[in-house]
Amino acid sequence: MTFLNPTPPVFNSNLVTNSPLSLDFFGPLLSVLSTASNQRTCHQLTDQSWLFIGTRRALETHPSGRGFLQHLISQGLDAPNQSHFFETLKSERRLALTQEVSQGVASLWPRNIFSVNSLG
Repeated sequence: MTFLNPTPPVFNSNLVTNSPLSLDFFGPLLSVLSTASNQRTCHQLTDQSWLFIGTRRALETHPSGRGFLQHLISQGLDAPNQSHFFETLKSERRLALTQEVSQGVASLWPRNIFSVNSLG
């Protein structure tokens, strides 16, 4: 079962590589984001980068948001400045976008994911 469009997604950030794993992992997110009604243009921190950062924040083990941002910077990755990052956490639009994309990605999966026989 594949959820990717025939055209591979384009990552406009160095937060994610163009590896097959990244394409499979973030493909559904980008597909849903492309039609999201809550997306806007923000030149300082794109919605795509916002979602990538949020996903990394959830998966990584840094005890604080500041430490997480410092880690991104130390790795040479695109990261917003601290004040902008923490301001965007308060954004109702970003929250609505995150909920919309999350629900859209969840709707791509079968109701009971464990009933899918992906091994053949």
